[in-house]
Amino acid sequence: LFASANLENIKISNCNLDFTNFEGANLQNAVFQNVTARNAGFLFADIKGSKIEVLKLKNRQYLNDGLSKEDASQSLEELNAYDVFNKLLDKASITDLQKVELLDSYKEIVDSLNVEGADL
Repeated sequence: LFASANLENIKISNCNLDFTNFEGANLQNAVFQNVTARNAGFLFADIKGSKIEVLKLKNRQYLNDGLSKEDASQSLEELNAYDVFNKLLDKASITDLQKVELLDSYKEIVDSLNVEGADL
């Protein structure tokens, strides 16, 4: 619906955006308040400076298609969050530049979650 759209500075509140496609959209400085977006697509969306808080993110297609049976046979004790993310990136059709940017963003998110979790 909003794939690749320019939604910079948009303010959305009190609505349901389940299954909405924001893939590749410019959501810089966007504010989503009291919004649900289950199964919404935000892949490659630019959310810099936005007030979008991702509470839970699942991409079963990538998990099912991206990880092979060999990958799944490794126990969780052997893999950390970065190992799994790297495996998915290695199997995705993305440029090296995108991979670096995604790894940097992922590290920032995981580090932020670790710091917030320590404050509890």
